[in-house]
Amino acid sequence: MRRRELLQSSLATALSAACVEAAAGKQPRTRLRSTWQVVNIGDIAHTPGELALVEKHLPATRVGTIAG
Repeated sequence: MRRRELLQSSLATALSAACVEAAAGKQPRTRLRSTWQVVNIGDIAHTPGELALVEKHLPATRVGTIAG
């Protein structure tokens, strides 16, 4: 599976889950897990970027985090 296909299928899964919850009258929820590596400072940018995408494309979604 290519990276692009993985991202597309992950987004489709998240959107369909959000639609099911919205249809049931529940606030859509998602959980994010941070997997930063202290030796790779670029990893720190992943979480804010993902939060910005969720806020833009799924504004009604409640986001929780899982400490890793």
